[in-house]
Amino acid sequence: MASVNKVILIGSCGQDCEVRFTASGKPVANVSIATSSRKKNPQGEKVEETTWHKLIFFDKLAEIAGQFLTTGTMVYVEGQIKYDIYIDKNGQERNVTNVICQEMKVLKRGQEKNTIPKGAPKDEEIDDNSIPF
Repeated sequence: MASVNKVILIGSCGQDCEVRFTASGKPVANVSIATSSRKKNPQGEKVEETTWHKLIFFDKLAEIAGQFLTTGTMVYVEGQIKYDIYIDKNGQERNVTNVICQEMKVLKRGQEKNTIPKGAPKDEEIDDNSIPF
């Protein structure tokens, strides 16, 4: 029987996405997003609980994530959960849970990066008739 490993998250980026390259030149991007839920504590007060998720993007999606995922950006992702074990600087074994993302949609932009090329037209300079759809 086939199995399924799929996760869907909507959350807010905690920092700008970081893009690195493998030895063969393939891009890999990393960012953490926060998801929140509300529940009542034993005293009956509503409290918000935040969970952080580490996301990893590869290839073209990594380039896109690096360009658009900035601090505060609300993003929708689909991917697979991957559990890894590594040894930290102190020789301690650490467990980490990552989401290997295959789909991404930016829902709301956060802080802007300085990625707009010099001389690029500003929004108000774009002629609506030049848009192909």
